[in-house]
Amino acid sequence: MAKIYRFPKGKKAVPPEQPAPPAKPATVKGPPKVLLIAEDDGLRELLEEALTTGGCEVTPHKFDHRHYPALLLEQFEKVRFDVVIPTNLGIPFVFVPDLVSLAQKFAKGAGILVISGWVEDDFIAELAKIPRTAFLKAPMNLEELVLNVKELAKPLCGSDQ
Repeated sequence: MAKIYRFPKGKKAVPPEQPAPPAKPATVKGPPKVLLIAEDDGLRELLEEALTTGGCEVTPHKFDHRHYPALLLEQFEKVRFDVVIPTNLGIPFVFVPDLVSLAQKFAKGAGILVISGWVEDDFIAELAKIPRTAFLKAPMNLEELVLNVKELAKPLCGSDQ
């Protein structure tokens, strides 16, 4: 036997809750904004030139462990980056996982592209579990670097570059 509930007079029935429409991700017009973290000046200049030529807006950052992480936090406060590229070419590997964690926490959803000549399977496996991350083993093709950056930046840039 079913019981029928009657609303008291004077009160209207509340319609069933409708799900909210999905929020559209914020899109950024223009080239992908990239924070490039590399200790070696020559490497940083080479990667910056390749990314700039490939249509990216690059902020080069010389990693200095004496001022880490304060200078990086300052960068994240100034600019919203689409992709953060920590390298360990010239930086001890111990800092790379820390740089990834810092980017995850403070880079406001930026993609992360790790470039390393030191391949540590555990780190690569952990990195693969994080959304919007990629790993390039050095030495790498500069065109592949640009393609990876553009792929990681797509969700934020809203472009098919």
